[in-house]
Amino acid sequence: MNPYRTRCGPEPSVETAVSSVVFRVLMRRLSVCALLSIVLLPLSVVAEERHFPLDAIESETLEAHGSPMLATGVEGQSIVFDGDTLLRVRDSEDLTHEESGFTFSAWVNPYQLHGQQQMIASKNRYSLDEREWGLMLDKDNRFRLYVWQGKWVTISAPKAPQVGHWALLSVVIRPDLAELRVDGKVVGEVALANPIPRTAAPLTLGGVDDNGHIWQNFVGAIDDVRLWDEPLAASHLAELYSPIDQTHQIPKFTGFMNVEPDSSWEERITEHAAQDRSVVAFDGQDPDKLACDT
Repeated sequence: MNPYRTRCGPEPSVETAVSSVVFRVLMRRLSVCALLSIVLLPLSVVAEERHFPLDAIESETLEAHGSPMLATGVEGQSIVFDGDTLLRVRDSEDLTHEESGFTFSAWVNPYQLHGQQQMIASKNRYSLDEREWGLMLDKDNRFRLYVWQGKWVTISAPKAPQVGHWALLSVVIRPDLAELRVDGKVVGEVALANPIPRTAAPLTLGGVDDNGHIWQNFVGAIDDVRLWDEPLAASHLAELYSPIDQTHQIPKFTGFMNVEPDSSWEERITEHAAQDRSVVAFDGQDPDKLACDT
């Protein structure tokens, strides 16, 4: 008696049994292929990203201005910007111009909070009236995203970063919304009434190349820069972040940003302030037409 015979109907022929086995094998293979296609679909999107690991000062995709240095990064090496350097992404005029939006991320380690604008990533040439977007450490020592909408609209991080510590900054631009994330969490968003303008400004890291004038320079390290031609989902962005315990010892640069103030200046300010006075030399009324203060 065949133990695998169906409960009703005639016993299947050999041909039928073989066909059934072949069918089940084919279905299993098809199921595996379908499953792999679902699993690999997000990976294909990731594979299309533009990745700038910043393990070397210059590469086929990056051009250095000034004297950037290398330091330990979140993975491999990172680029250290001394306040007088930047990296220019080659042939980047058309980057971030997809109508669907884009996503930008970078690991950032600030060295100084000195109340000046320090550009982390930018696509602007102000003197040529080419303004698109910029991600910076702003004058109030907050990470801030600037997006051009006929005027600058901004999104700010709620608190100042820690010098020497790594933070993951992510910018997500959708057709009608801009979003800033710090360490995988949304810190703010702003509605966009218009698409970001398309200009010939290059994408720069660590400062602004304003038609040859290099300024708004960053002081610190940047690592593992990534750019996608579409806005990534929140779940994908959250997966990019994991805490980095390693910190950087702050180097002493020779640039003006590293000049420490003389403590005696506070005493001089107080002393000189006691001598300050004001005189109305001419208030426009007779007879105060001429005054001499010796």
